[in-house]
Amino acid sequence: LVDLTPAPLTKVFISDSGSVAVEVAMKQALQYWYSIGEPRKRKFLTPRGGYHGDTFHTMSVCDPVTGMHHMFGSLLPKYVFTERPGCKYADPWDEQYAADLEAQFAEHHSDLAAVILEPVVQGAGGMWMYSP
Repeated sequence: LVDLTPAPLTKVFISDSGSVAVEVAMKQALQYWYSIGEPRKRKFLTPRGGYHGDTFHTMSVCDPVTGMHHMFGSLLPKYVFTERPGCKYADPWDEQYAADLEAQFAEHHSDLAAVILEPVVQGAGGMWMYSP
């Protein structure tokens, strides 16, 4: 896999599930900010409607209303949610679809460790194919 990636990417992480992949990515983001002396950057930003897994920390970035983890809500960290883009795959892109994301980022950027997005399709949270 490394042979297929552009430089300077020299490592591959393989996990046994999407939950573990997201959990590890979240830990890596937190570790990065901590290692460069920015421990306040510990929040995550993600669109509503998302489903990122069943491990404890990934539940915190699943949609708080439709994410199927209601009974854990009071135990999970509170993160930042933005409206998902209103267009689907075949729809033309309109800059207004990013307005809430930009507003949330502007308001919370000093505390954000990472933004979590589904790359093309949102599966378990609904088959929502984002516009390329």
